[in-house]
Amino acid sequence: MSDKIEFSEATKEEAWIRACGEDLLWARCECRVRRHRHRNGRCPNKIHWEWRGREGGSTYWEAHHKDPEGPDDPDNCLIVCGTCHEEITAHQQKLREIRAAAALERLKNLLE
Repeated sequence: MSDKIEFSEATKEEAWIRACGEDLLWARCECRVRRHRHRNGRCPNKIHWEWRGREGGSTYWEAHHKDPEGPDDPDNCLIVCGTCHEEITAHQQKLREIRAAAALERLKNLLE
């Protein structure tokens, strides 16, 4: 896992307002990941401010780092539904495992 720091409350709130538009209680998931195959390019799931961090599919949301090494600011913060967050996180974990396996293979080759 990454050692990234969680976003500040102020950053989450500012990113939430961006995702909401006019209604400050409801937002739309900001995920535009192509491999998720969202119709019209963006996830259609609606999320509610009160559902932050509650596990359980599309009904909860998380503040997700666009760039895990990036700053704690709203431009680096995506508001995503639980389903998209789980898929993004699983994909990132898979990439970390692939990189670790490749690094181990390179190390083995150096030691032979």
